[in-house]
Amino acid sequence: MSKTSIRTGLIIFLQFIVITLLAQEKKSVITGTVKDSLQAPKMYATVGLYKQGQPAEPLKTVYTNDKGGFRLAGIDTGSYNLIISHTGTETSNNLSGWKEKI
Repeated sequence: MSKTSIRTGLIIFLQFIVITLLAQEKKSVITGTVKDSLQAPKMYATVGLYKQGQPAEPLKTVYTNDKGGFRLAGIDTGSYNLIISHTGTETSNNLSGWKEKI
């Protein structure tokens, strides 16, 4: 075998490894429903996703729909804080019923 064919084979092999590693990158989705103290859905509340320890700027921000539901997609594995706010109510990061750590 020539050096060129060995080098070409090695490059193809390395590209395969990089593509495989990128394909295995895990992304998560966070879904939920925001409700008030009477368990009524909170429409159009702001849900901010913050990297733990970096509260200055949210990584993502979404608004709840007319049923209080929200969806944050494409979240990397890690530790985060969700901060929920709504005009006329106190901002909260108390997530009762929250069971998973991303």
